[in-house]
Amino acid sequence: MAFIVGSALRFRLGDEMRSRPRFAPVFLDEGFVKADSEFAGRAVQARRGLGFQLIIGVPLDKVTGLEPHMDELLAITKNSATHQSWITPITDVAASR
Repeated sequence: MAFIVGSALRFRLGDEMRSRPRFAPVFLDEGFVKADSEFAGRAVQARRGLGFQLIIGVPLDKVTGLEPHMDELLAITKNSATHQSWITPITDVAASR
């Protein structure tokens, strides 16, 4: 968390080289898997308010707490035999709001 908050401050305040960084994605591996929907929503909105684009990777059975707060839900599936992966859109969450 401290790393994300520090990054947020740097993003908002910039540094001596430029006023703001050139990109704002934040990847969270299994972010918010133990959080309830209310906490996850507050955390997502806080990071969006700081200008970040969140990309959160979680197991499919842990997605329900984040569903009300996401724009898009994608499943990544890997075939262990062929070592190939593919992305499947699950639903257009933004259209269902």
